[in-house]
Amino acid sequence: MNYKLMPHNTATYKLTSNHGYHKAIIFASKTDGNNFGCIVHRSTSIIYIFLSLVLTSICLKAQTYTASPDLGNIKGALQSKFQKPFGLNGGVSLNSVLTENWGYGASNPNPFSWIATGNVNIFLLGTSMPFSFCYSNRKVQYTNPSFKFNRFALHPKYKEWTLHIGDLSSTFSPYTLNGFQYTGAGVEYNKGKWQAQALYGRFLKAVKEDSLIIPSFKRIGWGVKTLYNDGGRKIGLSVFHAKDNPASIPSPVLDKNAGITPMENTAFAIEASYPLLQNLLVNFEYSTSILTNDLRLSGDTTTNSISLVKRLVGTANSTTSIYHAIKAGFNYTLQASAIGITYERVDPGYKTLGAYFFTNDFENITANFTQNLWKGIVIIGMNAGLQKDDLNNSKQSRMQRMLLSGNLTVKPSQKLNLGLSYSNQQSYTFLRTGFEQINQVTPYQNLDTLNFTQLSQNAGLNCTYALRQDKQQVQMLTFNCNYMESANKKGDIIRLGDVTRFFNGNAGHSITWQQQGFSLASGVNFSYNYAAMMSSFIWGPSLNMTKTLFKKNVRANFGVSYNTSSCQNKTIDIMNVRGGVNAVIAKKHNLNANVVWQQKTGNSVVSSTYMTATAGYTYSF
Repeated sequence: MNYKLMPHNTATYKLTSNHGYHKAIIFASKTDGNNFGCIVHRSTSIIYIFLSLVLTSICLKAQTYTASPDLGNIKGALQSKFQKPFGLNGGVSLNSVLTENWGYGASNPNPFSWIATGNVNIFLLGTSMPFSFCYSNRKVQYTNPSFKFNRFALHPKYKEWTLHIGDLSSTFSPYTLNGFQYTGAGVEYNKGKWQAQALYGRFLKAVKEDSLIIPSFKRIGWGVKTLYNDGGRKIGLSVFHAKDNPASIPSPVLDKNAGITPMENTAFAIEASYPLLQNLLVNFEYSTSILTNDLRLSGDTTTNSISLVKRLVGTANSTTSIYHAIKAGFNYTLQASAIGITYERVDPGYKTLGAYFFTNDFENITANFTQNLWKGIVIIGMNAGLQKDDLNNSKQSRMQRMLLSGNLTVKPSQKLNLGLSYSNQQSYTFLRTGFEQINQVTPYQNLDTLNFTQLSQNAGLNCTYALRQDKQQVQMLTFNCNYMESANKKGDIIRLGDVTRFFNGNAGHSITWQQQGFSLASGVNFSYNYAAMMSSFIWGPSLNMTKTLFKKNVRANFGVSYNTSSCQNKTIDIMNVRGGVNAVIAKKHNLNANVVWQQKTGNSVVSSTYMTATAGYTYSF
């Protein structure tokens, strides 16, 4: 797609009220699908009309106020601040972990570790300064170097202003900055209908190439977002820019890291909504991402309009591309019903350096419907539409499919709750079978939450039934299961080995004698996985007991679980025994101690035994 920057004409609307003089300038440019100025092909005029309505409404609602200071209030405010100039609340905790293992070839070079965490809020002369931290002496390895375990953050606040300093994460838009962690500083302003954000920091640290860790160039980024929200009338603009330093590390040489290059990205987003009727809300979001994939290449020497636009936002060379994304729709609510239509289009290759994962090259149009029946006994939610890819007609095959997702909640009585859900829309999820938590022996396991899998469809069922629920006893039955599938479809054909299926579930029974403070829970967990034309099955029972003592200030627990897995005549058996105690002293002090013993055997692993002891202290103030 080739784009050209076209000169724009401006139309000025002057609006006068009794409170002052206001002016809105609306930019309009007539363009076609090949112009950089276009927002959506063949939709420019509609978008400008929509933005005109929002801006006009904002100008009509705007008013100018003047006020003289109330010296009496100022004096009272100062007296109240100096009566208690300093305050402190929050909590800190320190946890220690001791591990040991026995078995052939077993080694444990770092048996002892500790973790310190805290959330502290400091008040000084009316200013609030929240501070949070997480630190450990243990080195936790991640495949993605952008994630940090040891994190510190300070959030001082004064009136409408909040300052963020340390290890942070922010979200502007799904198409620009979306939850990416960084180390730096940010500031927020919130007053009435106005909101504003600004940030600057390091989004990736320099990590040299290693056989186990993904290398990364040092990346510095900044962003700004402003939003005006007057009820349903809303308009906002955000800009995010990030750039790698090509000299921060040597260029990767391993084949698996060949795609890692120093990049630069600038992403813009504009969002707006407008209530056309009392229950009809129209919303719109448009984004542009200008991405240079390799800063090491020489710059673009041409002088056309495309190069000019690229240079306005950073380095331009032969790897620089411009991408667009749009999402628009409306929602209409009426008593217990709601209906809406959404259109979303993301260009092929769309990417932003402010998000970990992104799906591009698709066009969706969907309709959603929600209905509350019989005073909440039945709640139905549905979403259906069409999706297609290969928007540039460059692939050998094109996918066009029906999108369908829905959920059904049924509560026929006070004892029974049923829930059903299904979706064939593509999404990212962090897969866990439940056995990761059952077989976990240290707090450092399963920390890599960036290990996502893209799903093509999933379905779930959950059921809860109360056998008894009164002051003496609470007894429950539960059942949950979910099915997830990830498949690579070429045309209408899914080849062998290109589909992965996950089926997880559990059934359980729990009973609590409330006056005695004793609980007993039993259950069975199961998981079936099919991937690369191989299947594996895991199942196992568990039993857990909990007892409160000394007027519920002490809670003791004990549990035992067993699970066995099989895959291609290979088996692994794991036995877990857990015990612990938790005590609360004077409502502010919390002490805990736990022990985990695990034995692993099987014809595909070396027999081993693990023991982990943890102790912790938490102080709340």
